[in-house]
Amino acid sequence: MHSSSGLFAIHDNVLSVDLNENVYSRDTVLRTAYWFTDRCYLYITRLNPDLFRVQFKPKESKPGDLVETLEETAGEFLNSLLDHQLRHDIESQTGQIRELLVAKAFAEAGVLEDGPPGNPADPVDEADQRHSSFVQIEPTR
Repeated sequence: MHSSSGLFAIHDNVLSVDLNENVYSRDTVLRTAYWFTDRCYLYITRLNPDLFRVQFKPKESKPGDLVETLEETAGEFLNSLLDHQLRHDIESQTGQIRELLVAKAFAEAGVLEDGPPGNPADPVDEADQRHSSFVQIEPTR
């Protein structure tokens, strides 16, 4: 049986999803695919420098429901892929701020031996010049 939606294709009981690396990172594709290994065998290949193909073969299937199962799997995979990519993008944009906030919280609790630069009691202080890699949050006037 063959089915195609433009987003994915099903041929010989195998679901194929082609993904552009300019949209989805390699790390995101691998992390998302991992969550489907409980119900499918997966095979990931690089078709060209910017394109991945992820193929799914169900571990178990009920007779007659295979195409529907694979279509559901495709939809779930694409939604999970979007979720993982957005989380990846947000982490890359805000990761340093999160790390600084966590470090300040631990410093205030007295858990860290070496506190973060600056005064932990001041939520918007300027970091010591030696630590210029930290994100600076400047008050607006």
